[in-house]
Amino acid sequence: MNQLNIKTYFCQMVTNRFDMMSANIERAYPYFDKFVIVDGGSTDGSVEWLKSKDKVELIEFEWCDNFPKSRNQYLNRVGEIREDGEVSLCCVADDDEFYSLFLMQHLKDFAFRMLQNNFNQLGIRCRSVSIDREGNRVWESLDDFWKPLIFFWEPGIHYADTRLHESLISPSGMRQTRAQDFADTDHEILYEHIKQENVIWPRGMRNFYTFGGGPNLGERQPLWKPFREMLNRAGGFKNWTAVEEYLRQGNIAQEIKDWMIKHRLEGTSPEEHGIQHEGCYDNYDGSSEVRECFLTYFVWFHPEELPSELLEKDKSYKDYAHEARKIHGEDVNVGC
Repeated sequence: MNQLNIKTYFCQMVTNRFDMMSANIERAYPYFDKFVIVDGGSTDGSVEWLKSKDKVELIEFEWCDNFPKSRNQYLNRVGEIREDGEVSLCCVADDDEFYSLFLMQHLKDFAFRMLQNNFNQLGIRCRSVSIDREGNRVWESLDDFWKPLIFFWEPGIHYADTRLHESLISPSGMRQTRAQDFADTDHEILYEHIKQENVIWPRGMRNFYTFGGGPNLGERQPLWKPFREMLNRAGGFKNWTAVEEYLRQGNIAQEIKDWMIKHRLEGTSPEEHGIQHEGCYDNYDGSSEVRECFLTYFVWFHPEELPSELLEKDKSYKDYAHEARKIHGEDVNVGC
């Protein structure tokens, strides 16, 4: 083993996802020197739990609807706590991204080989996994996608402020390789992205509210500004966390419900589903996330508020009752 002073830092940002976050960190705890965690304002016990862990550097930074600003908090903290002369390996992951055991066990070996070959960023292959409400795996796929999760810290390294799809900027340039390209092993070097079925809906709604859609559409998405103005009339929310709490409480303003019902089929073909619908946009980026606003509120959060006439009217597009039961259980009340 090399004599370099290599230290590993597990970096993550979290807000109110205690079960997933704690399971992730507990699993990774033996394999990292430090955990640098940015909490965006959790109220579910996450902060107290993180403070009880001796290897955790906790940063309390209120979620500001800006991923790069939040992620830069952990890069800055690594720069503050690292020792002079050490090789600092940053290993980032969202709370639902779980490194494989072999990867964690051999992080410092990989770091040494990266240095030998003049690489400073390591792409890790993704296995997508869906779980049901009991935590059982119902679907998985080994994707042709390598996410650059592991990299060496250096002065000035930061995430560019592109709001949603942030880019890591290294002053020396990014020299990336994929783990399998230099690790001669049959063991799995990957991470599992574990999601409850249809968690894509609330995340899509978050992206639409915050950025106009995943590609940072903003005002290029004509429904975005009216949607935000409507939410401001309901509560003047300061960030997505506050909006999500409002949605969870239920019985939201009727004009918001009406808007979501009106636009529930954006991006679908009305002819294909036999549904008369105004406002479909052909080849329109972000339209699926408009649709996910409806699914988030009326299926993910409050299926009991779903207008009963839509259960049959939209069935050729989606069986709302079936989807709600997958999330909430067989005893859920669907439709008013």
